[in-house]
Amino acid sequence: MQVMTVDLPLSVEALIVIASSQHGPEGHLGLPSTGVPSNTAHDHLRGPAAATSWLRARGEFACPAGEPSSAELHALREVRAALRDLVRGDTLAYERRRDRLLRGAVYRLSGPRLVPTGSGWARFATGLLPALVAVSDSRARLGRCANQRCGWLFLDRSAGRVRRWCDMNACGNRVKARRFRARQRGARAQRS
Repeated sequence: MQVMTVDLPLSVEALIVIASSQHGPEGHLGLPSTGVPSNTAHDHLRGPAAATSWLRARGEFACPAGEPSSAELHALREVRAALRDLVRGDTLAYERRRDRLLRGAVYRLSGPRLVPTGSGWARFATGLLPALVAVSDSRARLGRCANQRCGWLFLDRSAGRVRRWCDMNACGNRVKARRFRARQRGARAQRS
């Protein structure tokens, strides 16, 4: 018996990048920092140009040419919302979104593989769905950055599932530095 596999043009990690396209002002962008902290939240799927620019700048996967249509951008936002539902523990909302997305997805059989049909951004969005289904088995390993000003999602691959930060060098250090400064202010206030 031949085992059928699903062609995953995009991994679970790519799915997490899409899901993290909306984050707080300190969201880990994985891009060179300007050194100036931002005070505003970011939604990189707010429009076709923003989505295209952000996904291409990430450099983690090949993006289709051109910009996504309104429907394709909506599908990317729905994928993002479904994964965020899953991370929040709202399984029912996750399943509803996932099922809606899957109803519109079309795949073809290519040997023992299921391959998304279509082209461009429609294929890109459809290519995320197998990872969206597969990630539900890894729900316990999905996490959200403990930095309240970030909101980036991550897949916790640590042995004890103890990871707290999207990036220890960025958010972990920021939060620890804030705590240190708060303790120092408290100590100074007590001495005064």
